[in-house]
Amino acid sequence: MKEEVYTAPANFKRGKLIVGSYKVSDLIIIGVGVFIAIGGILLSVFTLEGIGRYFGMALFLFIGMVAWFITISFPAYHNMLGFLLEMYDYLIAQKVYPFEGVIHYDEEKNREETGERRYSWEEKDI
Repeated sequence: MKEEVYTAPANFKRGKLIVGSYKVSDLIIIGVGVFIAIGGILLSVFTLEGIGRYFGMALFLFIGMVAWFITISFPAYHNMLGFLLEMYDYLIAQKVYPFEGVIHYDEEKNREETGERRYSWEEKDI
């Protein structure tokens, strides 16, 4: 028996990515996150005083860390943002689970007892 196997090269997606890891949208996210983080930290240092300065620095550092976190690599996905979007789509999608448990079994049992046929071409006719 002939077995057909498709093997993708190791660098299958690397040619389409910038620096081998990032899409343009990833670089935009990182750029905006770093710009907001650095600008906000500098703004906090030069304009705020006391505990507000540290709170502002922590807030803007957190924004930069979120931008980094959603662009890191994640197995089986391009990056963490791709995984989070897929998880969101899965969680909000309406799921339909057809029930064929005990009720379905009881209906089949009743059909067998009464001799009722489900289809007109069952084995009894052949």
